[in-house]
Amino acid sequence: MLFRFGLGLAALALTLLAQPGAAQAQTRRPTIQFSDGRVFPFMNLIRFWEANGDQAMGETPNERAPGRIFAKPGVAVLGNVSKADAAVVIRKLTIACDALLALEPLRDVHGSYVMAAITVSRGQYGQVQGLLNIKAYAINLNDPATRVDAGRYSTPGGDGPSLNVWYNAPFDQRYSDRLAIWGEQDGVKILPMAGGYAGLIARADRQLLVPGRNGNVLNPKYLDPSRPAGELQMLWFHAASGWRDRQAPTSQNGRLAAASFMADWGAIVRQMEQVR
Repeated sequence: MLFRFGLGLAALALTLLAQPGAAQAQTRRPTIQFSDGRVFPFMNLIRFWEANGDQAMGETPNERAPGRIFAKPGVAVLGNVSKADAAVVIRKLTIACDALLALEPLRDVHGSYVMAAITVSRGQYGQVQGLLNIKAYAINLNDPATRVDAGRYSTPGGDGPSLNVWYNAPFDQRYSDRLAIWGEQDGVKILPMAGGYAGLIARADRQLLVPGRNGNVLNPKYLDPSRPAGELQMLWFHAASGWRDRQAPTSQNGRLAAASFMADWGAIVRQMEQVR
């Protein structure tokens, strides 16, 4: 139903402002470091969510409003992809979606509402590839289009930052001509990308990067189109808008960036590889 103004909004604002953030004991993840010994810049963000738990939120009524989570991703299949190939990729990316939405920054989100989508297509090398896109949108209680469902809010329209997880897909062409691996943690290679960081899990037994015009690029023979769609060759993820220390950890950017590197990608990949 549509959100109505009046005493209901005032009561909601007072209730939300009165709620304390619940600090909960969380599993402490290992400190991520680059190869040169520098600590990964997102560690402060990760430690914030570990210390504060899933009830962390901002200070304004909008930031404290519980957000709706559309946990079942929308699905689109593009191009010449068989139903069987599409189904196996969708099942694998759904594992990643469920794992990410279960993390502290996203499982009981406030100030944002979250939607997910999976797209399966034919890649540039002929391989079947997939994309999981998780978007976080701001809630605006003053917008008459704002909706409430089971006590959780969403404000249709507008845009929000994304966390993208690519399955057997090459890097975005905007960032693919100067790839550099700055470190590795539990099998996840960390690369600077678009003002933020991407994580990469390489599973194929082939050389990953080769010299290009401006720096290292993905080996064009790394993704083998002759391999079954259900065989994971490469998985990479990137919170597209990044995060900076000046931004609140509870912002849309902060939540997505934190989730991307708080996930147990080793466990996610192992579950994926059980799906054939």
